[in-house]
Amino acid sequence: MVEVKTPRVKYIYLDVVGFTHNRTVETQVKIISALNDIVRGCLTDLFPEIDVIYIPVGDGICISLLDSTEAYDDHITIAEEIIRRICSLYNPSVKRSCRFQVRIGINENVDNIITDINDNRNVCGSGVNYAQRIMNFGDSNHILVGRSVYDSLVPRDKYSKAFRRYIGKAKHNTDIELYQYIGGIVADLNRDPPSAFNTPSERILSEYAAYYIANLLRNSKFIEKIIEEKSHYVYALGVQMAYLAEDLLGHSKETRLSPYDNRMPKTPNNTLQEQLEFFCGLTWEVCIDLHQAKVESKLWNSYPDCFEEGSTGTFVFVSEKGRQKLENEWPEIYKEFSTQ
Repeated sequence: MVEVKTPRVKYIYLDVVGFTHNRTVETQVKIISALNDIVRGCLTDLFPEIDVIYIPVGDGICISLLDSTEAYDDHITIAEEIIRRICSLYNPSVKRSCRFQVRIGINENVDNIITDINDNRNVCGSGVNYAQRIMNFGDSNHILVGRSVYDSLVPRDKYSKAFRRYIGKAKHNTDIELYQYIGGIVADLNRDPPSAFNTPSERILSEYAAYYIANLLRNSKFIEKIIEEKSHYVYALGVQMAYLAEDLLGHSKETRLSPYDNRMPKTPNNTLQEQLEFFCGLTWEVCIDLHQAKVESKLWNSYPDCFEEGSTGTFVFVSEKGRQKLENEWPEIYKEFSTQ
């Protein structure tokens, strides 16, 4: 009977994002060859003595580290270096079609070392399976880790604030706990939340939404005065602010050869009060239709937490979360409007 070895294995599971999209077979071969060279180079340069099994997985590689090094965070170090070399060293040196990015899942577990059908060493167990499932939640340049990796790293000063927790649905609708690595100094590491965990309130503001919210903040005194005096003007106010946002967005994209024409209807002096009166003069049905098309469908449905709720203030009063999202996600727009 063959003795089965059961060491504690660290897994770095990675694949190429969008591997086949708009790429010829020849380009795919070049990318896999480049990825193999980069991965081998990282291991050779960083941990030349470590015992490792490379498992090809179609458009990626599973790196299985079989013994520990003096570095408790060797798996994170390798993952970061792979992303750095791809984005900073390899991609700038090749034509666009050969450039690529990877997503990485890291896990560790006591698993089995086996001999596969090709008489090569291989691994078998839940650790490698979970590494792949963890990776599948990631986007380009994400590093996601399992609970076992998190537990071993988070007590360290270097990693005490380096992770963001998520709960995902894995195979057979079971929950899987994973953590996004957001630390380190590698500029190309993707620290944005994985799209798999996006909810409407977590979506990045569109540029149109950013200008709409900025308009509300800049014109807050005008809006408050109108709502206090005539609360039923709230829908006309929303439409007015939407037109202002569209014009700001349009002017931000115009060029000398392609100027932008304002969509805001012209009034004698183009004041806020005159614009509002124009929209209030529309029939109720037309105003509601415009509000639905420009405000509710594009803003409220996507970013409900960015606006204060209320019978008279919906859509025209910005919540604290909305203000923070504008400042964090569109700092230049926030700075421009907050200083006016």
